[in-house]
Amino acid sequence: MPSWLTGRAAPLVGALSVLAALAALAIGAPAAAQPSRSPGRVDVSFDDTPLVEVVRYVARVTGRRFVLTGAVRDVRVTIVSGRPVTPAQLYDGLIAALAAHGLTIVRSGAYDHVVPAEGVEGRPVPVETDETTAPPSERFRLHALRVRGEAAEDTAALLRNFSSPGGAIVVDARTNTLLVTDTDANVRRMLTLLAHLRRPETDERVRVERLRHADAESLAATLSATTPRGASRVQP
Repeated sequence: MPSWLTGRAAPLVGALSVLAALAALAIGAPAAAQPSRSPGRVDVSFDDTPLVEVVRYVARVTGRRFVLTGAVRDVRVTIVSGRPVTPAQLYDGLIAALAAHGLTIVRSGAYDHVVPAEGVEGRPVPVETDETTAPPSERFRLHALRVRGEAAEDTAALLRNFSSPGGAIVVDARTNTLLVTDTDANVRRMLTLLAHLRRPETDERVRVERLRHADAESLAATLSATTPRGASRVQP
């Protein structure tokens, strides 16, 4: 070290070295990885970012372990939130971003595997029945739906028109049950549709009119004769 750097100047050189090292670390860290000022929440701002980097950040925040292989590693995603999110919300955001690229997450053992949604019915997806309730998300599950009041095959033929890409519906005729592999959110959409279609007509109303200058029985007979069959009934 030159003599002019000794003495009081040495601490200054050491401080500059530390600042330079910190600056290098800050440049290497993505902006989305900055912690939020809200306790328990993180800021998210990924714009056309390689999926590997996004998954690495999600793994660090949520503590989950991920496996990415093949062409999946080349995908780029965008996840942006105007406000800080919880780790669970960040994970749901990743699943939604993957769904936009025809991908999903299948958990096997201690790892979350990022895989194509096509053919996911042959993978070990979680099972949900009438007794279990999972929060709506874009994650694929195997839903066991028991059909009542009609043939399961007829219901399956209708719902297949609304399946997600990669979704599948299998009919168990013995128990009149549908085995639906689809996202939680889409299955709930199917169930809402079925509930609406099965809802009985409730538009009929009873109206009472008091007559002052006509005979009730003769007027009822006249009105019934001019009313379309099945539309309504007129009683004196």
